[in-house]
Amino acid sequence: MKIRLLLLSSLLFLLPIAQADILSLSPDAQISKAQHIPTRGQTMKTVRKQCGKPKHIHKSKGPIKPQWPRITSWDYDGYSVYFERHIVLHTVVH
Repeated sequence: MKIRLLLLSSLLFLLPIAQADILSLSPDAQISKAQHIPTRGQTMKTVRKQCGKPKHIHKSKGPIKPQWPRITSWDYDGYSVYFERHIVLHTVVH
């Protein structure tokens, strides 16, 4: 009986820990397959050659250290490209 009670109480204790995030994308947030979207690992130079000049460039503020590299994002029509130093981290479709 004590083992059941202990097992039940431990399961109830772990329940709040198990959680997940839901990412909901709208159907209109699609991008043409003909358009070249930058992928992780590409350089800024490659992205500029492939996609052209960005509409807007955002640079992180604050000190730059090895453990805190500069994060930069470039905004294009329909997507943004995020860089760590000069390498693509993510491309986000709007």
